This record gives sequence, C-alpha cells and structure tokens, in this order.
Amino acid sequence: MIEYIITALEDPRNRPNKKYYARPAYKATRTLNDAEQHITKASSLTKAETRGVVISLVDYIKQALLDGESVKIDGLGTFFLRTQSEGKNTEKEVSFRDFKNTTIGFKTDAELRKDVARGAQFRKKPKNK
Repeated sequence: MIEYIITALEDPRNRPNKKYYARPAYKATRTLNDAEQHITKASSLTKAETRGVVISLVDYIKQALLDGESVKIDGLGTFFLRTQSEGKNTEKEVSFRDFKNTTIGFKTDAELRKDVARGAQFRKKPKNK
C-alpha cells in the first residue's frame, strides 16, 4: 500500500492562490544492502557476489554512456545521455563547447511501468505519522 500526503503549492498562473496535490509519502529509501539481502535470499549468490555484480553493472552502464551508447536492461528500462546545448545560427558555429548540461536519462520498460500502475493502491497517510 502506498501512502500519500496532500501538498499545497502556489498556482504559477495565479500567484496568491494555491492548488492542492496528492504526492506519495515514501516510508523509506531502500539501499544496495537491502537489494543484496533480497537477491541473496532469492538465489544461490552470496551477499559479496551480489554486491560485485551490482558494482560491475554500474561500472558497465557508466562506461557505455561515456562511449556514446545507451544501455537497455530488459524488464527495467533504458539508460541514455540527455544533453542541452546552445542553438547557433549556422552549422559551422556548432561545437562540443555548446553543451551546457549533460545528465543521465532513464526510460522505464513499458511492462514494468504497466505492472506498477496496475498494482498501485493508495491510501491517505494519517496526520499523526
């Protein structure tokens, strides 16, 4: 069950007025250690082997992105570089110096997105928590 809270935010089109939005109230953040314990229980891997695999996967994703490639992990999604650059009037004026921001993008696998949306159940978080 996913608890939610209600948050008041200023309406940017009508500054003095507020609008109210439902937002997930996350109970906790699960860590790599939590994942290691879960995977270890569900497989024949030790915790150390699991950690090594996860660290290797992160290194692999980083290197692929730095090599100009995207990384698709079936059932999870695709990692890719997202960039912003300054527009120029002519093609000759454009260079690598025009990149202003480079971040990592992630597009969730469609089936994972559907499964989570189908399984999501919400309830309002009690105020005393």
